[in-house]
Amino acid sequence: MPSYELLRCLRTLDARLLRAVQRTRVQTGQEPGADPFRGLYIGEADVSRDLCGGETAEELGPHEPMAKGEAFERLREMFGLSPIELDILLIAVAPEISPRYERIYAYLQDDVRRRQPTVDLMLHLLFDSAEEQLIGRGCFRATSSLLGHGLIRLKGDDLVPLPSREVFVTRRIVDFLLGATGLDETLARFARLVMNPVATEPARAGLLRVAQRESSRGVRAYFHGEDAAAMRGAAIALAAELGVPILVAAMERVGQEAASWLGELLQEALLRRAIVYLENFDTMPTDASRDAALKALGGFRGIVLLSGSEELRTDRVPLDGVVTVEFPLPGWTERRESWEVDLREQGLEARDAELDALAECFRFSATRIDEAAATARLLALYHGEPLGLEHAFEAARMRSGQKLASLARKVVPAHGWEDLILPAEIAGQLREICCRVTHRQRVMGAWGFERKLSGCKGMNALFHGLSGTGKTMAAEVIAHELGLDLYKIDLAGVVSKYIGETEKNLDRIFTAAASANAVLHFDEADALFGKRSEVRDAHDRYANLEVSYLLQKMEEYEGVSILSTNLRQNLDDAFLRRLTFTISFPFPDEAGRRRIWESIWPAATPVAADVDAEWLAARFVLSGGNIRNVALAAAFLAVEDERAVHLEHVLRAVRAEFQKMGKTLSAADLALPSVESEEVAA
Repeated sequence: MPSYELLRCLRTLDARLLRAVQRTRVQTGQEPGADPFRGLYIGEADVSRDLCGGETAEELGPHEPMAKGEAFERLREMFGLSPIELDILLIAVAPEISPRYERIYAYLQDDVRRRQPTVDLMLHLLFDSAEEQLIGRGCFRATSSLLGHGLIRLKGDDLVPLPSREVFVTRRIVDFLLGATGLDETLARFARLVMNPVATEPARAGLLRVAQRESSRGVRAYFHGEDAAAMRGAAIALAAELGVPILVAAMERVGQEAASWLGELLQEALLRRAIVYLENFDTMPTDASRDAALKALGGFRGIVLLSGSEELRTDRVPLDGVVTVEFPLPGWTERRESWEVDLREQGLEARDAELDALAECFRFSATRIDEAAATARLLALYHGEPLGLEHAFEAARMRSGQKLASLARKVVPAHGWEDLILPAEIAGQLREICCRVTHRQRVMGAWGFERKLSGCKGMNALFHGLSGTGKTMAAEVIAHELGLDLYKIDLAGVVSKYIGETEKNLDRIFTAAASANAVLHFDEADALFGKRSEVRDAHDRYANLEVSYLLQKMEEYEGVSILSTNLRQNLDDAFLRRLTFTISFPFPDEAGRRRIWESIWPAATPVAADVDAEWLAARFVLSGGNIRNVALAAAFLAVEDERAVHLEHVLRAVRAEFQKMGKTLSAADLALPSVESEEVAA
């Protein structure tokens, strides 16, 4: 609003105030300065100087509106304000323009502490009769346009009589009337304004039709998907096509004050005729803040776009007329092409098999592939190495799993095939899992099996066997072979005794895992399978439903998911048929134990010649996990003795390990081989 228009409006307000001062003098019968204590220290002479010291006030009739000009006309159009409500805004905004109005209002209200106009003062300035003043009180109801749109606020709570409550205009309206162009400091914390958006892609035709034909009623659309850059680009493209600004708000930054901040944002959008884009709406910190935001959107009559990776929940706070626009991630072919182009631009000519692996393992948007390729070049530069495939995998892993990290424990795979001591048949099954992942696109896509089969999006497996037989290590080996992160989820912490909570916990994990591009390892599945039994009551039936729900989510997950359990017998054949692999990890036989003993010692560990792997394997029936514990404990005992690891250290560690398992070894069991031979000879 040009400053001269606002100043002209204030001169008309001066005329109205001057009449009020003269009326006050007639009512009190006092001349200016006759009562030095009136208003504590503000006298009528001071007020008269404030009113007459500037340009001559413009005379107006008692009912002629004071608030005129382009800015006030905009406010009238946007918020449906009456001339009286516009005058209320003018009276309230005056102290924000000049402090002389504070003295005038304090004088007229006979209280130096009241420097902001009260409802009573406004009613007396705007209406002559008591009947009109009673009707005018409706402008200050909670449902009025002024309060409903957050244009003014009243000081004090509902216990304070309405006429005594002071009226304040919101800071944004002050800035608007003064012609400020930037965002308010509060809004700038989580929102940015794009005044002249430039589209990088065409606007979606369907969304454009809805926006053009329904904008007067209010348009709401929810962008659903994982590709945040594509969704943001679509919002900017719509604004560019309509020729309006766009307000982009990062909703994860809003916090608990979502309702008040969103109200200011929507008000800003109306004032600027801008589109509102609420990015990452599903990441708001609490359900209460999300519900408050949905409630604020209910009465908005502009164009508002929301985005998120989860389904929009409107069960508690309905939001009518929402159009859902899907933004699926690019398919395998598009991802492969993006990796090929971006890596070539960074200086790496990847082979076909390498590009296939990247496209299959990382379901990224084109923007995230761009970022990963650029990061790969920086990683190679940081390590002083030529850019290679390993840098691309590392960069891709760095851009995955942010959401899942808060729900599961990330495990850095450190084991390879050489560390896994298993029968050849079992090792072959594990390699087949990796083979199915790396060649999935060729079989399912190019060979057409995806059209024949439904619901089998990913790769799932059940590892069952006694504790310490290598189930966790096998999961690490698979993740290491595929170049993916491994996230370990303890199902004992997921299962809840409250009906429905287990499913909610699982849903949160798989929703977060959708963008993680990781191997999921559900450990301690006994916590869930142990509840499964013959159906005798409702709780037994619900325990079976929890197992079914977990297997359903594993089928829908497009990555690799692995269950580990000791209770294979508690899972019936109907559930087993839904698993791609069911692999039994046997307890190691003597030959397997010997191989484990031989490979358990790191190359840098000094091991004495008397540590006989063959003798240890024959004498002590231990699992691979137990042998690992024994080797570690023996190494610490040897360090304490400042010696290499000797058999006596191993035997002490073996005795401690058996004690942990609740078993006792005799002296003969722990006798050294040489001593045993002498006793036999004797």
